[in-house]
Amino acid sequence: MQPLQQVWPEAIHEIPAELPNGRKFQPLFFLGAGKVLVSTESSFEKVDMLASYDLATGETKDLVRVITPANAELFASEFTAGSGVIAWTTARRAGDQLIAEIWTAPVTGGEASVLGSINDVKEAEGGAVHGLTVDGDAVYWSTGGTGGVWRLPLTGGVPAQVPGTEGYHMFDYPWVGKPAVYSRSSYADLLNVQSGETRTAVGNENEGWVCGLTRCVGDLPRESDGASLPAATTRLRDGSAQRTFPALSGGGHSLITMDRFTLLMINNPGGGTVGMALTDLVSGEVADLGLRPNADSSFSYHAFRSPDSDLYAYALKGKQIIVDLKAIE
Repeated sequence: MQPLQQVWPEAIHEIPAELPNGRKFQPLFFLGAGKVLVSTESSFEKVDMLASYDLATGETKDLVRVITPANAELFASEFTAGSGVIAWTTARRAGDQLIAEIWTAPVTGGEASVLGSINDVKEAEGGAVHGLTVDGDAVYWSTGGTGGVWRLPLTGGVPAQVPGTEGYHMFDYPWVGKPAVYSRSSYADLLNVQSGETRTAVGNENEGWVCGLTRCVGDLPRESDGASLPAATTRLRDGSAQRTFPALSGGGHSLITMDRFTLLMINNPGGGTVGMALTDLVSGEVADLGLRPNADSSFSYHAFRSPDSDLYAYALKGKQIIVDLKAIE
C-alpha cells in the first residue's frame, strides 16, 4: 500500500509538533484557507487557549483564553465554529445537579462568555452536550438519556427543544439520528429536522457497522463459511453499490466524515493490526498513514472529530501530519 504522501500529496501538510512558544497543541479544524484552529492544554484534556495556526508560515495567533469553571466535571470540549463564532461546552457540578454551559467567542479572537446553560443534564459518554453545532443564528446540540435536539439563539436566552426530535441525537445538523445514544457513527435512522426527509440503513446485520449520511462501512467474512479474516466493505444505506477492501478491516471504530472518508485497519494475515489506512469510500483509494503498533502490540490512533470533519491530524516521527480532506479531488 502506498504512503499517504504519495497518494494525496496535494492534501498533506507536515508541521512541527510544538508551537513557536514550545507548547504542544492539538489541531481542531480549518478556520479558512491555510489556517487551522488549534488548542493547547494546561494539563491533561484541560484546554486553556485557542489559537490560529498558519500552515504556510507557522505563524500562531492566540485567539481565545478558555476558562475552566469552578467545580468543573467536564472540561471544554465539542469545539465548533460558524456564523462568526467559536463555540464549545463545559459542565460543572452544583449540588446534585450537573449544569452544562455553552460558551462562545468571536472567531477572529476575543473574550469568551457563557451563551446559555442547561440545568440538571444527563451526563453521557463523551460529555453532557453532544454534537454541538453552530448553524445560522443559533447553536444546536443533543443530550443523553431520551435525547432530543436543543436550540439556543446566538443572542442568548433559554434553550428550547427542536420539535419532533424526542428520542433523536445529533448526527450532523440538520440531520439527527437514532437509536444509538452516544455514537454518531451508528445511527440506523436519520431525520432532517428542516425538511422532514428520512434515511434508513438496511442490511447491516453484523455489529460494528458505521454509517454516514448515504453510505456505511463494516466487516463481512471473505468466505461464506466465515473462516478467513473479515474484509472491510462499504455500501450505500440501501445496501447497493457494495465495494470490498481486501486486507483491511473496519472494526466499527471510526466515523465516516464528509460522507466519504474513513479509517480502516491494515491487517496482518497472521493476525493483528499492522497499520492504519485513510480510505476514500467513493473512489476506493487507500493510503497508509505510516502509523505502526506500539511496543506492546497495541495500536493507537485518533478517529475523526465529527461527520463533517474536513481535517485529520496525527503525530508521526516528531511531526504533526495535517490532512486537508477538502483538497482531495
